[in-house]
Amino acid sequence: MSTLVAVDKFYDSQQNVIDKLKSKQDVFAKIKGAQYPLIVKWQMLLSVLLPIQFEEVKKLGFTNEQSALIDFNAQLMQHQQTDQKLKALNDEKWHYIFEQAFEIKEIQNVTQEQALALIQDITAEMMSEHFLSSVDQFMGKLDPKMQVLEKRQALLSILIPMQMNVMARHGFAGEQGYVQAQKALMDYMHEPKMIEMASKAQMALFTRAGLM
Repeated sequence: MSTLVAVDKFYDSQQNVIDKLKSKQDVFAKIKGAQYPLIVKWQMLLSVLLPIQFEEVKKLGFTNEQSALIDFNAQLMQHQQTDQKLKALNDEKWHYIFEQAFEIKEIQNVTQEQALALIQDITAEMMSEHFLSSVDQFMGKLDPKMQVLEKRQALLSILIPMQMNVMARHGFAGEQGYVQAQKALMDYMHEPKMIEMASKAQMALFTRAGLM
């Protein structure tokens, strides 16, 4: 059963996340200044953000790490639809992250319907025979001695450009658009339809790549 959290508890939680993020200015400076591929910078950000979020959701009584953030975000999104203070705190968190790590000044907020349309197009492309054929060719060139985790990491080199092409058609162009789209999808990834589509596409991709 999901843990139900009163809205005032979310105030404290979101403020704690913001305060802890602001204590990581050296890490954000490293992300911003690094000449790394986009996916590496995004993963660097997640390595900072997710542990902080997990720490806070555990304080609120969420114990299942697999679903904790999904449950937390579902309630957060529901509360902030009617609570302007909570929405302002969540916006402050993302404005800080985007400006400090990626020099993005404005956040592209999207509706649930827009996020659903985006994930539909991404997953459709991931499961298309055209893309999966390119996966066949790519995997055939890799060293068979590579570990599964290394192969999955390498696969991102063709997955990310495909995702960026789809995202651009939805108004999220370039590397900054990719970051904006990832935030938009994270906001709504608690929705059952989105979870189902993302899981189905990932299964098709990893199965075709021989990484299951």
